[in-house]
Amino acid sequence: ENRIFLSIAKAMAYHQPSGCISSRVALPPLYYSAGVRGGMTIEQIKELVTSKDYDFLRTDPHLGDRIMFLTLGGSYSYGTNVETSDIDIRGCAMNNASEIVGLSNFEQFVETTTDTTIYAFNKLIPLLLNCNPNTIEMLGCRPEHYIYMTDAGREFINNRNMFLSKRALHSFGGYAN
Repeated sequence: ENRIFLSIAKAMAYHQPSGCISSRVALPPLYYSAGVRGGMTIEQIKELVTSKDYDFLRTDPHLGDRIMFLTLGGSYSYGTNVETSDIDIRGCAMNNASEIVGLSNFEQFVETTTDTTIYAFNKLIPLLLNCNPNTIEMLGCRPEHYIYMTDAGREFINNRNMFLSKRALHSFGGYAN
């Protein structure tokens, strides 16, 4: 397990985005509304993320080139979306050096208008180790549901089995009552 964490750390140290959350795609006005609902294809959702409603992905200092991966959450990720479903975006961003040594703090970024939540890497690891239902689902999405992925993000997702344990019984068990 230490080898895998070192591999992820190495990938993070030499972080070179394999894709770009570009704003070059011009979308029809219908898709500029943050209230876009179900019935969209994966390709349309990927284009939506490049719209002005999602500019925070490119401009927030904790996000931008620090994003490791973005994926679908909620009904779209489960395949249960209907025409009235909203689009939930989830992801992980690397911490910067100041955050790692404790000089500043970043745990997560939440943008409610677009239903986007991006966790800091250092916040996400303990949540995943405890099989937190809101985070563990990000590791099990279909490959086409990952909207953006860096090499470090791919290494992280490829080693998702490190986070699956009997703790899931307790963390998910509370939802059964």
